[in-house]
Amino acid sequence: MSSDLVSFFAWYLAAVVAGLVALPLAFRLFRHLPDRGYTFAKPLGLLTTGFVFWLLGSLGFLRNDAPGVIFAVLIVGASGLIWLGRPGLRALREWLAEQRTLVLVAEVLFFAAFALMAFVRSKNPEILGTEKPMEFMFINSILRSPTFPPQDAWLAGNAISYYYFGYVLITALARVTSTAAPVAFNLGLALLFALTAEGAHGVVLNLIALQRARMPEPERDTGRREPLVRYAWPALLGPFMVLIVGNFYGVAQLAYTNGLFANTNIWAVRYYFGTADPANPTTAAGGSSSTQAATTAAADPGIQVGPVNFWAWLDLKQAEPPAPVTPATFNWDAGGNWFYGARVLHDRDLLGKEAEAIDEMPAFSFLLGDMHPHVLALPFVVLAIGLALE
Repeated sequence: MSSDLVSFFAWYLAAVVAGLVALPLAFRLFRHLPDRGYTFAKPLGLLTTGFVFWLLGSLGFLRNDAPGVIFAVLIVGASGLIWLGRPGLRALREWLAEQRTLVLVAEVLFFAAFALMAFVRSKNPEILGTEKPMEFMFINSILRSPTFPPQDAWLAGNAISYYYFGYVLITALARVTSTAAPVAFNLGLALLFALTAEGAHGVVLNLIALQRARMPEPERDTGRREPLVRYAWPALLGPFMVLIVGNFYGVAQLAYTNGLFANTNIWAVRYYFGTADPANPTTAAGGSSSTQAATTAAADPGIQVGPVNFWAWLDLKQAEPPAPVTPATFNWDAGGNWFYGARVLHDRDLLGKEAEAIDEMPAFSFLLGDMHPHVLALPFVVLAIGLALE
């Protein structure tokens, strides 16, 4: 436990250092944003350092080891300082002095998010099931490969045939912090969560500040920057909506399990899929037509206006009509799929032919604990949104 705690603080400090190294670069790159890119500095630092490390390693100039990572950090830091110049450094110091409360709030948010997800992962740290063994193999293969591209542990003599750059970032942090691969896997997920939280907070904070700046305010002191911390509290909706709020499948599953709305019809405009339609009483499994739907079966698919069963209208997987019989007492056990969240929608073409739709929410992704590329990309998607705003 003590060694895991040391690794936790080592990763936190490594992320903070990455942000400090990239701060001159962010201050220049996001010069039109009110926060000057401070809330994007950590993912920017990891991304630029990782890219330099990977590129020079792929070209044979660096080895895949801790000194190679440190050399890449120095290149990124020096590039930012040179690009910013002395006047820019002076402006950066002034900005930090004026916005020190915002800086403190951003750092507290990052640490709290990192600690929260590290605690969640500590309750289920096993790297088992779904895609975790594959992702764990990538991390171990990159840690054991002296050069890039890394060798595939499951196909000897061949390089990893997959997009692996995100795992390079995780292993780079594991190298400089001397973290074992299993611990790095879980701390990597916690770090991705925290980076996304700080970045989402920054996007919303900048949007509020930019909109506020467009409003007339004669009493504002134009000679001094506005304290951005006043927008930090409503901007907390950003990480909350992105990372905590998922879809409402769990609530719907509870209602379905308890037979709620089983015979409820609602008036709706909907597309009728013909014989493949879940509300078609002639093809749906089980139950009477009155509990299936009130929609009259049509010969051909098309737009229909009229009453339709509530569950047929929602059209969720594992919640098809008819709903179960209402139990005598409310059943709080919605089954093992209450957190399902990732494949709950029926994706049909206009003839009703179905394919799997993956509508995974970040809340589900982090609870599941797969370090898949769409999870690895989250902080950098938010960084790209910040660049688009700039």
